[in-house]
Amino acid sequence: MPRSPRFWGWLSLAVWALHGVVSSWRGEPFNMLWACNVSCLLIGVGLLARVPLAHAVGLLWNVTGMPFWLVDLATGGEFILTSCLTHLGGFLAGALVLPERPMAPGSWRKAFLLWIAFQLFCRWATPPAANVNLVFTVWPGWEGVFPTFARYHAFLLTFALISFAGGERAAIAYGSRRPTVAQPA
Repeated sequence: MPRSPRFWGWLSLAVWALHGVVSSWRGEPFNMLWACNVSCLLIGVGLLARVPLAHAVGLLWNVTGMPFWLVDLATGGEFILTSCLTHLGGFLAGALVLPERPMAPGSWRKAFLLWIAFQLFCRWATPPAANVNLVFTVWPGWEGVFPTFARYHAFLLTFALISFAGGERAAIAYGSRRPTVAQPA
């Protein structure tokens, strides 16, 4: 499997663009603002432009959003092939280059602050009925667990904070695995 950051950067951008075309064709361009889709864009730009923070934020946002996407699929959510590519392809693109482009310690804090700003942007820029990034209402089916949106949003922010911190630790541990070259005897 190629380990070139440029290869993975271009692949991430290609997958993101393809999903953008599909979302626009479906009349849902706002779906490109789901964090996992934006993460694919951030990873691609971060890898190609050598902006480590964009790569780190993209990967951490992807890791945080992936469980929610999987739960949505498991409970009857619509499967869209290009969405699968942004989630899984974005993750692979961001993760496989960590030995060459390691994540900086403290990236999780920046990812969290940017996440909060992005949530506010999504409340302003997306239709409430789409509930992009779960910023308007409790996800259908979770109302019994979270009777108010305030509790639900507190859970989401706590989950993001924990997954960003844990994701960074895992990324740094994985990134510290440098490929070894056999030395002649």
